[in-house]
Amino acid sequence: MSAGSADDLLRWADKEGILSRLCISASQIGNRGLKTAENLEAGDTCLTVPVSAIINSRRISETDLGRALLATNAVDPETLRLIWTMIDRPDAESRFSAFWTSLPERLLTGLTAPDEDAEMLASTPCYPQLAAARQHIAAHYEAMQPLLQSLVKAYPDFVKAQTVSWESFQWAIALWYSYAMEVEVEPGIVEACLVPVASLLNHSGTAHIRNFGRVDPETHSMRFRLDRPCSAGEEVFLSYGRLPNSSLLLYYGFALSSNPHDTIPLSLEVDDDHLQDKRLAAIEACHLSLDHDLRADGLESGLLDTLCVLSADEADLEDVLRNQGR
Repeated sequence: MSAGSADDLLRWADKEGILSRLCISASQIGNRGLKTAENLEAGDTCLTVPVSAIINSRRISETDLGRALLATNAVDPETLRLIWTMIDRPDAESRFSAFWTSLPERLLTGLTAPDEDAEMLASTPCYPQLAAARQHIAAHYEAMQPLLQSLVKAYPDFVKAQTVSWESFQWAIALWYSYAMEVEVEPGIVEACLVPVASLLNHSGTAHIRNFGRVDPETHSMRFRLDRPCSAGEEVFLSYGRLPNSSLLLYYGFALSSNPHDTIPLSLEVDDDHLQDKRLAAIEACHLSLDHDLRADGLESGLLDTLCVLSADEADLEDVLRNQGR
């Protein structure tokens, strides 16, 4: 982010009523983040964003473009968000222009990385999920073509071909997957939301902010409070959730070298010998599985139980079956 776009964002944020005790700076893990200029204690509010500055399907549906898209009866909430983003982003007169220009020109995640980069993961456990997700978004874009082309024809001065191009769609979908927050906008109603300024907060497994996903019904704003102290000049981190590296790479485009929530899928096999049928029967009787996850924080009990069955001798297997797994 350039100094100019950072200044523009802060001026816009002030105009929108966003209250912040943080400033934009270079980040330890990304090209920008938010740090505090003063010592803050646990419980202190470091950022307050009014609901009027938050972008979600409901807010979009209240715009002229949103109403026009909904009138087609051809858009679900996700498609509404994506098309609105593609069209609003290049609009120099958009209310959110300062927010758009504060974002990276390229958003590379597992969903949108070049094919040659994605293929580098072909031998890893996360590749099937990655490939399926990339196929899904390509199919989504293809399904949107009739509506997108009708918009280009109906509004040629406003919606250009490049406005709704594959590259524009990739940017929009990467934005909503990597920057959006799940927010309880009203009691019991959770929506994907873009929260300007808060979008600059980077993820950490030891984040300062962990509980933030609701709009305060009294102040009609999102308040970001610290769950642990933060010293002056220190970057403030927010938790994106207890996510394994496969999810961080797919949806956010990065992985953590020491991720306490990382998992590796493990599929066990039963030896093809005279005890194979008994082992499979014992696994079923004990309600166990051959598919597990290896976690950095220890082995799950189900995995240990399954390993015991796979290594048991015939007498032990017969005892298990006799007691039906008890």
